[in-house]
Amino acid sequence: MVHVLSDEEKDGYEHGFITAELISKYAQDDYSVFMCGPEAMYRFA
Repeated sequence: MVHVLSDEEKDGYEHGFITAELISKYAQDDYSVFMCGPEAMYRFA
């Protein structure tokens, strides 16, 4: 599980937007992505 904080920078968490680059940093051959946040984030992703 990877936690991503959009505004706050904190040790142990990714920071910023969930992008293809961020997903590929952690994803293996078989993976699922679950996100929780505002509707605008889902449209962006």
